[in-house]
Amino acid sequence: MQVYPTEGLLPPACCFDPKWHDLARQLVYDHTPRYIGHVSQLPEGGTYALAQDGEGGRLVLTREYDRIRCFDVRCRHQGAVLVDPSVTPDYTSSPEFGPEESLSKDPTSGKKKCLVCPIHQWTYHLDGTLRGAPNFDLDRLPEDRKRLHEVPIRIWNGMIFSNVRRNTALPWENEVAGYDHADLFDLSEYFQGGEAVHEYGCSMHIFNKVYFDDRHVPLGHKTSFGAVMDLSVLRFVEGVHFNVQEVGFVMKPTTRLCPEYQAWHEWVKRLSQGEQPKFGALWTFFYPNFMIEWYPWTVVVSIMEPVAVDRSVNRCYFFYPNTLRDMVALGDLPQAELDAFIRTQQAAYGRTAVEDEDFVMRIAKGLRIAYERGEEFVGVPHPVEEKGIFSYDRYFAEVEQVYRQQGLP
Repeated sequence: MQVYPTEGLLPPACCFDPKWHDLARQLVYDHTPRYIGHVSQLPEGGTYALAQDGEGGRLVLTREYDRIRCFDVRCRHQGAVLVDPSVTPDYTSSPEFGPEESLSKDPTSGKKKCLVCPIHQWTYHLDGTLRGAPNFDLDRLPEDRKRLHEVPIRIWNGMIFSNVRRNTALPWENEVAGYDHADLFDLSEYFQGGEAVHEYGCSMHIFNKVYFDDRHVPLGHKTSFGAVMDLSVLRFVEGVHFNVQEVGFVMKPTTRLCPEYQAWHEWVKRLSQGEQPKFGALWTFFYPNFMIEWYPWTVVVSIMEPVAVDRSVNRCYFFYPNTLRDMVALGDLPQAELDAFIRTQQAAYGRTAVEDEDFVMRIAKGLRIAYERGEEFVGVPHPVEEKGIFSYDRYFAEVEQVYRQQGLP
C-alpha cells in the first residue's frame, strides 16, 4: 500500500517558536521584495503617494515627469516625517471658533510640486534634491543632507516593489515569463478600487497552507466560493519561486448561493455577456508571502505579513481593469453600477475571508496543542489537492535546517 509522503514538511515549531520566526526573518523575510504600491497611484507627473508597505508610511513614492522614485519619508534636517496622515491629533474644539485647516491631516496621495517639511520648511524636489532650507546655506550642508535618501524599487507589471537591488529582476520575474498565462498578471492597465487589512492571531504559515488547500474549497465554502469555482479542471503549475492553482468558473451552480456570491456571480455573467470566463481563479503565490489572485474582472494583490511568530496581517488590494472605466466613459455602464459591482465583489471576497479565518484558527489551535506537547505533527497533505504545501515548506528548508543545527527543540 502506498504511503502518502510527508518528508520535508515543517513541524509546529515554525508556527510557535519565536526563535524559528527570528531565523526566518534573517534568512528569508528580510530579503524578500515588498509590494509597496501601484503605478495608478501616481497617474501623472507632480504626484506623490505614501507607500503601502505596512510599516506606518515609512516610504513615499513620487513621480516627476515619467519617472517614479521612492524615498525615505524623513526630512534630512531633524528627521521629521514629511508626509504623515496620523501624527496630528484630531481637532476637538467647536467649529464656531474657526477653521481647522492648520490641523488637517496629510493626504496619503495627491499632487505636489515639492515635499515640504511642515516644521522648518525644508523643501525637496520630487527627485529628492533639497530645494531650500530657510536660514541655511545649502552649499555648506553635508552632501548626505542635500537630498532625501532614495530607496531602490522595481516596477513589474504595474506593481512597485522595494527591498530590491537596483536594476535587478525580482526572484520570480524571469521564471514567470515562461508561464502560459503570464499576461494575466500584468496590472499596468488596472486601477485600484479598494483595500482591506485583516489581522490573524496565528502564524502566517498556517494561513498560507490553507491557501494551498484546494480540497477545503468545495467542502468549506459550500454556498459561496466553492459553489462557483470548478475544481474538476484544477491545474497546478509549480516553479522555483512561485506556483499557480488554476480553476474553472461554474456558470450554473447546482447549489443555492449565499447572497454575497449570488450577487457577484450575476455581475460576472453580466460583464462577461454570458460568455464562459477563461478561469474562475488563478491563485498565484510568490514565495514567501506575496499573492496575485486573478478572478473574472478583478485581481486581488494580497500580502501576508509575518508580524510575529503567532500574529500575522493580511493586506489586500483590489484592482479592476481600465476597460470598466472605459465602459463608463462610453455610457455603456453607469458609474453607479460600476460602484455596485465593486462593492459586490469585495463583499463576496470578504465572505470567503471570514469563512477561511474559521478554518485557519481551528488549525492553529490544534497545532498549538501539538507544539506544547512536543509532537512533531506535520499533517498529511493530499499530493494533488494540497500539492502547494510541499512546495511552500521546501522554500523554508534552510530555516528548518539552521534551526535544527542550533540544537533547538
